[in-house]
Amino acid sequence: TATHLNIGRLLLDHTSAEELEEEILAIINHLNWGVALIHDALERLMLAQLNLRAGKKAKAATAYELALKYLTVGAELLAADSWQTHYELTLQLYRERAECEFLVENYAQAEKLFDLVLDHATTNLDRVTVYSTRLNLPAYLGQHEDVITTGLVGLRLLGLKLSSNPGPLILIRELLKTRWYLGRKKVEDLLHLPRNTSLEKQAMMNLLINLWG
Repeated sequence: TATHLNIGRLLLDHTSAEELEEEILAIINHLNWGVALIHDALERLMLAQLNLRAGKKAKAATAYELALKYLTVGAELLAADSWQTHYELTLQLYRERAECEFLVENYAQAEKLFDLVLDHATTNLDRVTVYSTRLNLPAYLGQHEDVITTGLVGLRLLGLKLSSNPGPLILIRELLKTRWYLGRKKVEDLLHLPRNTSLEKQAMMNLLINLWG
């Protein structure tokens, strides 16, 4: 164990920032073997950050089981007060871990982690990002009413209030409003609309796409 830790430290010391993304899995494997011997708070924090990067890389390669191992180690390295002291790192580790638990079909654990992140999230934008992913859980289990409820809760956080059971008059009204708005514009006008740079609106669109996709 100590040997692996020393090898990992040497590899990390002699790897440039440019090379790290390519070599991170090999390095993190050695470091994680010796994680029990790491007591320095700063080194544990650094290792948690590296495990997050390794987890994201493995997840992007659809190696979900491997990604989950890295993300779990990363979360376990965090201090008890990490939600207060290193919020963004903690948020990402637990959110990514929840997604991977879902992807490997550990649905009960995924739900617990999604709920934990929602309990600790400090902004509506962070909560909506979680809701957008959490939709997949009831959707996969065939719990369609829960999908709608979850999505509408997330949208409400961003100020968009939709009914879960709109009547025909509401649907006709909204359809007419949309046709009226679009009827006043040419295709060229739509093509040249300014880019949407609002993170809240982007999150809203992602949630709507996931809700009705």
